[in-house]
Amino acid sequence: MKLLAFGCLFLIVLGLISGCQNNENTPVKRTTSTKTSVAPSAQDYNNRGTAYQRAGRLQEAVSAYQQAIKLKPTLIEAHHNLGTVYVMQGKLAEAITTYKRIIHLRPDMAEAYVNLGRAYGFAGQLDAAIAEYQKALTHDATLVYAHSMFLTLLVVMLSLPTVFVNAANIEDGLWMYLPLNEGAGQKVADHGPNNFDTELSKTAPKWVDAKHDDIKKAMEFDGKAAYVKIDMAGQKADIDSHFDDKKGITICAWVKPLKTGTDAHGQTRQPIVMKGNASMWEFALYIYDDFGAGMSVWNCPGNGVSEPSAPGTAPQGEWSHQCGTFKLKEGVKVYINGEDDPVAEAGDNGNGPCEEGVRPVFIAHREDGQWLNAVIAEVYMWDRVIDVDEMNLAMKTIGGLAVQPGGKLTTTWGNVKRR
Repeated sequence: MKLLAFGCLFLIVLGLISGCQNNENTPVKRTTSTKTSVAPSAQDYNNRGTAYQRAGRLQEAVSAYQQAIKLKPTLIEAHHNLGTVYVMQGKLAEAITTYKRIIHLRPDMAEAYVNLGRAYGFAGQLDAAIAEYQKALTHDATLVYAHSMFLTLLVVMLSLPTVFVNAANIEDGLWMYLPLNEGAGQKVADHGPNNFDTELSKTAPKWVDAKHDDIKKAMEFDGKAAYVKIDMAGQKADIDSHFDDKKGITICAWVKPLKTGTDAHGQTRQPIVMKGNASMWEFALYIYDDFGAGMSVWNCPGNGVSEPSAPGTAPQGEWSHQCGTFKLKEGVKVYINGEDDPVAEAGDNGNGPCEEGVRPVFIAHREDGQWLNAVIAEVYMWDRVIDVDEMNLAMKTIGGLAVQPGGKLTTTWGNVKRR
């Protein structure tokens, strides 16, 4: 968990000074060679890799960059792009090795030391990160970003104990994490430990500029036909913690309601996140037609176990960070923008939720006819009740968590970083 604390802090530092940095996630691309050749050149493979990278097809991008390097081992931009994709995948050891290779090829290239320092920072190795920023400054003393990182990380090292307390457990119980920040493509990536496959509706949600100080890209749902589907049960990893009295469930998301969406049942509400249908009703994080934040938990026939909401707490046209928690004997609690006190809460009335549901999870849709018209980003789900400090950490570190498939915890804030 020490690694997590380092990584959390490193992202916060990046957020403070991001205006001084270049965009590390932008692939380096040169004009395709005009030479006639039988086989693709190294530059052709590099350009092919940038196209895959922008489309979110990261493993194909890796293969293309590796082929470019095989054909031309001195092609610096291919090495750079490969390192960037490794960071995006959370493969920090590979990224560090790649950036070291660039330094071997170009020991006078200050930006290579900056990239290596960044990778060390994402990996929680702050001492190594500081050392690389120092080296960058010896090659180019005008690098404002390196100056900022070097000085800030020195201060950071003195404040680590506080960060350990705040960030120690944020990954514990993380079940699903959809940043919804790809900006293009036909799928969204789950950066949680289950690495769920996702599916977009035929009328797909739109990728949009979030128009938010920290969130750059998000998904807009039309309130009529657009959704994201995650079939957890079909992928042998259904979430069942909401009927476990030792665990519970938490769902959080950034949401900007636009207009009242479609509700075929006149219930005056539409879901941000929803699971249940056909005698398998389970839970939903809701926006009501009065722009109130709410959450519902049901028994299998669909009778409410706990369903509080608070009018006007998710204002139309404004971004809010909404979290809902449920635990047996405690019921549902709904939180807005990391405030200490819930805006709505209700007990479980001694009733338990459905234990037999295997329906998919949907973003912005309920299977029997509810559709949310909103812009959504940063959807989290935990198989436990998280506390308010953890809600604030999730809210403030946009694009923060990436946990590797197979249960290997790696804090790779750069994986989904928007800046």
